[in-house]
Parts: sequence; structure tokens; C-alpha cells
Amino acid sequence: MTQVHFYDQTCVHVDGYRQIVSFDTTQVLLRCRKNMLAIEGNALRIASFDGAEITVRGDIEAVRWRGEEAEKHA
Repeated sequence: MTQVHFYDQTCVHVDGYRQIVSFDTTQVLLRCRKNMLAIEGNALRIASFDGAEITVRGDIEAVRWRGEEAEKHA
């Protein structure tokens, strides 16, 4: 199970992600068990990560779940 923890609007910690699909300073896209998780904002950076946990810091504007089917056609 994927757990998402928010700390203010400057930090998101995700426990249980599977893969970093893409990353830039405005979006981090993670593959989770059943869906994709998009972390959107400005000046984003990956503060730490390992095989199961990731922490993203920056000016976080939105965190959205996306279905994998939508990603395949985007």
C-alpha cells in the first residue's frame, strides 16, 4: 500500500512507491502499486529516496493520482 504524507506545502513523503518515472523541477511522476502519483509544483527536488520511500521538497502546488491507462495515452 502506498502512503503519502504532507508537511506544509514544502514536503511530500511517499512510502511504497515502485519507480521514479520522470522528474524535473515542476513535476515528479512516480509509479505506485496501482496508479501513478504526480507531485506538481516549482523548484522541486528529490531530497532523499531508496527502494521504497521518497521525499520531495519544493513549492508543492498539487499531488494527484493518475490512472496508468491515462498515462499510456498522454
